[in-house]
This record gives sequence, C-alpha cells and structure tokens, in this order.
Amino acid sequence: MTRKKQCTCPSCKFIRKVQTVQKKLSPRDAEVIEDLLLRWEAESTDASHSKAVLEGKWPNSLDILKHAVSKLGYKVVYNKPVAWRREWDGDDSDTGNMLVELDDGTGPPQDNHEWDPLYSEHPE
Repeated sequence: MTRKKQCTCPSCKFIRKVQTVQKKLSPRDAEVIEDLLLRWEAESTDASHSKAVLEGKWPNSLDILKHAVSKLGYKVVYNKPVAWRREWDGDDSDTGNMLVELDDGTGPPQDNHEWDPLYSEHPE
C-alpha cells in the first residue's frame, strides 16, 4: 500500500498541524479552532484572489479592475499616458534612481526636466 502524497504548500502544512492539535482538544474547543481555521482560510483565499487580480494574473483581471474603477466614478482610458517618469539627476529634493508622477490630464510635470510617458500595457 502506497502512502498518498500530501501537498507541501505552507497553507496545507499549517492546516495539518492545526488538525493534529484539534484531535487532542475537547469537542467544544476543537469546534472553536475549526471556526477560526475556516475564517482564516476564507480570508487567505480572498487575499490571494485580490493579489492575483492586482498583478493581472487572474483570467479577467482587467474587467474586474475596470468595474472597480467605474464604481469610483473614473474611466479607464488607453493611449494616453498614465504617468510620467524621469531619471534621477542627483537633485537633493529627489530620492531613488527614478521618479514617477501620475498623469492628471495636463501632460508632463512642468519642472524643467525631461519626462517620458508611461502607457498602459492593455490597449483596447
């Protein structure tokens, strides 16, 4: 008889540890732990889904994000810069090696620097 291979992801390992502890508890205490475990699992799943949507890894990420943006009263517009970037020139007021400013519809910032446009990667 071969032993069934178990998943080794952190979530599955954690659940197995909790279940081992649950067996040593009273039924009432085990029920409380089960409730907490189910809540944790639901929150973890929601967080993983949200992360996948924001990273564009979920199949309909773009549609989900467009819907969310429209609920806030905004419209997703393509072929217009979404931000402007420039290399850091050593100015004491700047930090980091690249600066990015979100586009507010007025074009690049007017500060005597050369700004390059950043476009969305999803043309419609």
